[in-house]
Amino acid sequence: MSMDVQAKNEDYDFKELSKYNDYVILMAYDEFNDATEAGPISSQKWIEEQLDWMDDKIDASKIILGVAGYARDWITEEEGKRVEDITYAAAIDNAKLSRSAVTFDNSSYNLHYSYSEPKSDTSSETKHTIWLTDAATTFNILRFSDDYKTAGTALWHLGGEDPRIWKYYSRDLSTAALQKTPFNFNTLAVIPIDPFSKPTATGEGELLNILYTPVVGKIKIELDTTGILIAEQQYIQLPSGYVYEKFAEDKTQMGPGHKIILTFDDGPDPEYTPKILTILEKEKIPPATSTKVKMR
Repeated sequence: MSMDVQAKNEDYDFKELSKYNDYVILMAYDEFNDATEAGPISSQKWIEEQLDWMDDKIDASKIILGVAGYARDWITEEEGKRVEDITYAAAIDNAKLSRSAVTFDNSSYNLHYSYSEPKSDTSSETKHTIWLTDAATTFNILRFSDDYKTAGTALWHLGGEDPRIWKYYSRDLSTAALQKTPFNFNTLAVIPIDPFSKPTATGEGELLNILYTPVVGKIKIELDTTGILIAEQQYIQLPSGYVYEKFAEDKTQMGPGHKIILTFDDGPDPEYTPKILTILEKEKIPPATSTKVKMR
């Protein structure tokens, strides 16, 4: 049996909990959250402090270290402030969409960027500050956890993580293990296309325009060879999934002059398409046509 706990929370009787649980999962994330300003999700030094504190209450062999696998967006708009958790893939897509540079903070080993959405007909200017973890963040955390001789790690949440972590997640990353069998860090220098990532959308409307198609990412990694840690990294080329724009929504009040877009699929039809085009011409409504492309 196991139980999730927050470190440095005196509401828990950790010694008693250790008697009745096989393992205790330390939720070593949410360092900065919806109750704080923007900041790292789980900085390295903060995690080390949490585990040191917990180890005084429960033996490390019973502690499973909870690891963050997501991004967090602090949003400021006219209506106030709010926080949204998003996936790593969505965070990277939004960085590419906003042409933002993703910065690796070599103090916390977390990443961040900021951008603003201009005012629109339906919303005020919106400012975003995003912090995220990636494969470098997770590698450094697991290095610490394995040297600490914890019972293992648990990921929160599955599906939100940088998929590159699976290149090393199942192996022993302790110093002794890495000295015996070194890890090939070049495998982290390329972010492959993730076929399971969901498309990212921007804008509003019924028509869609594909802005980016899937492309691999390229990263320059610098190592701390003494500690066998990733000390610095630079996103040279941002990866991308499908990113599409929604547009052509008429936000004016319904009534005379309001525009409605009608789509007719599975055409052209020899009987009905000419009739539709005749009506559109009569009403002086410009039609839009699509072209079919035959792939070899």
